Amino acid sequence: MGRTPAPWPHARQRAHQPQGRRGEQLHQALCAGQVTLAQVQQAIATDWTAALATLHLT
Repeated sequence: MGRTPAPWPHARQRAHQPQGRRGEQLHQALCAGQVTLAQVQQAIATDWTAALATLHLT
């Protein structure tokens, strides 16, 4: 009998997806105090694909 895949991707698998990499970079910048949570939330709400550039993190 085969294994049923999990309904969500594992953290390691997410890192290979564009959203996962961006999210990880945003998380690191937030934890490092480079940006505020409000700034990250606004950038994601406006255009998540450009959030890093909007926050000058690229």
